[in-house]
Amino acid sequence: MQLKHLFSATALSATFFLAPSISEAQVQGGTHQKLFDLYVMGDYEKCVMKAEALTEKDNYKRESEPYLYMAMCLIEIADDPDLRDLEPFEKATKDALKSGAKFVKKDMKLKEKGEPYLYDDNYDFIQKLKFIGIQEAKAELAQNDYRKAVYYYKLALQLDENDPSVRMIKGTCDILSRNTKEGNLEVEKALEEYNALAKSSGFEPTQYNEMAFEDGFIYYTNYLIEKNQIGKAQEVMELARTLAPKNEKFIRKLKEITG
Repeated sequence: MQLKHLFSATALSATFFLAPSISEAQVQGGTHQKLFDLYVMGDYEKCVMKAEALTEKDNYKRESEPYLYMAMCLIEIADDPDLRDLEPFEKATKDALKSGAKFVKKDMKLKEKGEPYLYDDNYDFIQKLKFIGIQEAKAELAQNDYRKAVYYYKLALQLDENDPSVRMIKGTCDILSRNTKEGNLEVEKALEEYNALAKSSGFEPTQYNEMAFEDGFIYYTNYLIEKNQIGKAQEVMELARTLAPKNEKFIRKLKEITG
């Protein structure tokens, strides 16, 4: 799909500006010198267009690197008041997340085949991009628009499928948007991962997933309380307390359940 067709007139969410600094990111371990030069020179418009053009060529269609450049350039564009309101960049944040998800999908295929891949070398950028996805989802969650929240949590999970915090809140929003089958599967998988972590190394949320970590447990517990599943709600919140014994939100919620 051409870049000009990816974008439409939607204002950039203000939540982006709360994200950790991402402006000094550079592709690590890449091989496309022209894309690197354009990015370093700050010519993000030309870089993203050239990167997209590469994704449409047969010689490069298996590569993940162009999608990573697209994600990085689009984030820079989203943070530039002179660019982000211009066609075709009104949805730069959303499309940065989509490009990042495509990068991860293609990059993991390269890894599975034993070929050079970039995910590990660019892990910090992916985590920051995941955080932006979580914030976009949180903005929708605050408006009780669970379907839109799921959309962004899904993108965040595609960036890092090993993060149970994103999986938990994504599954909870699935349930709240009446996609109960998928939601329950996601939540149960996240709880299995959390229980395993509680019995071994523990779970230390980062600045990138702490919001999702808290929201996942709180929103799911509230759902269980609403459904009068008090025993399970207490069990879930006791797990949360085990993972984060000093978390004030978890302490208050458990007291609310137990009286």
